[in-house]
Amino acid sequence: MEKATKKNIFLFAIGIIVVVAGFLFIEFGINVDGVKQHDHTPILFVSDLNKTSKAANHLTVTSSREGGEYAMKINVYPDGKIYYHPNGDVHAKYPIIKVNFNDNTASTVVQAKWLNEILVHLNHKYRYQQYNALGFGSGSLTVYQNAVSYGQEANHMRLTKFISIGGPFKGIMPKQDVMNHRYPKVSELRDGSKTFPKGVSVLNVYGQLSRTNKSDGRVTTSSAKELKKLVPGSDYQEIKVSGKAGRHSKLLSNQMASRIIERFLFAE
Repeated sequence: MEKATKKNIFLFAIGIIVVVAGFLFIEFGINVDGVKQHDHTPILFVSDLNKTSKAANHLTVTSSREGGEYAMKINVYPDGKIYYHPNGDVHAKYPIIKVNFNDNTASTVVQAKWLNEILVHLNHKYRYQQYNALGFGSGSLTVYQNAVSYGQEANHMRLTKFISIGGPFKGIMPKQDVMNHRYPKVSELRDGSKTFPKGVSVLNVYGQLSRTNKSDGRVTTSSAKELKKLVPGSDYQEIKVSGKAGRHSKLLSNQMASRIIERFLFAE
């Protein structure tokens, strides 16, 4: 009888522990290692025209000393199938995740839909609750379109910091306007700005080759700076990279811009 009583007390105690642990997991997002899930803030790197690897590799190298660590590559194929390749520490403080769209002809709206599917997966699989995003070129448009079309209600991931590098928010230069049909019209972006999440820290990096050539060779200064009008209620900052270093393809490898991006991303 006494043994049975002790056994019942033991089982009751175990039950209480399980209930409390479950409460803590749900209420505070604590994982099995005792680390709060919101302590992990993935950095999603979304590039343009399938050029993710080189630029993201540079980001990985420069940010590793700040706690950033390459964690995963995600490939999205033209049929919309998404393949996840975790080959690093997905539980690092700032896991860097490369998002690579293999279909260069997909519209921004379609890519934003795919990005939302990715965010939902990351939330379910790794319990991430927030993320930072760095968009390069048209990747900036994809990040923005996702934020205004889906947002935290749809994917349970809160966008905390957004870096746009050479973002074509009014399209790319006329001589390359064959690509502009992929992008939303600026009027559509302005309408969507009403739903851009409040409180996001935004850094806009753009290039200008010279006083007479107000572009980075691909995106005009006016097109890149349009972002300021599209992020009401955000903490907005911008940086202009001038001269040869301001060419579109060189923006991310510019040392000054890289340092500012690092400080912006990893400031507590």
